[in-house]
Amino acid sequence: MFRPPPVDFIYGIASNWHFNCYSIESVLNELGIGNLVTGGILLQIKRAYEPSSNKDGFRVLIDRLWPRGIKKEKLPLDAWMKELAPSSRLRKEFGHDPNLWSDFQKKYEKELRSPEAKERIRHLANKAKRGRVTLVYSARDEAHNDAVVLLKIIKR
Repeated sequence: MFRPPPVDFIYGIASNWHFNCYSIESVLNELGIGNLVTGGILLQIKRAYEPSSNKDGFRVLIDRLWPRGIKKEKLPLDAWMKELAPSSRLRKEFGHDPNLWSDFQKKYEKELRSPEAKERIRHLANKAKRGRVTLVYSARDEAHNDAVVLLKIIKR
């Protein structure tokens, strides 16, 4: 029986005459060298209630308030940047209502234009160019929260 030759792992894995294709970026990121080769930013978001992983890299909590029900010694973090969280007024106004998402994004982006916030964002972007950075947040809604907005801004 003829067997196809081995396939370079970046382009795919031979399996029963079928090829599973992977993007170069995803393979390099899995190996932990994607940012070195592509010059990209390795940045992700993760709920505080999810287990941490060694693949998280630099973990930074970006909420103004500590996540409910988690003891400080039980949440592995490298930093807590309260300064990047939305103001208490904006957080209460939004109330995690998806109908107010568009308005929240605009107002939060405006808050992040302060010199202090810009400096923190620049710091995280530079850190993400050298290794993975995980923005940790506590909101239940994984699609409508401050981490989603901050992720988009840092990747710009």
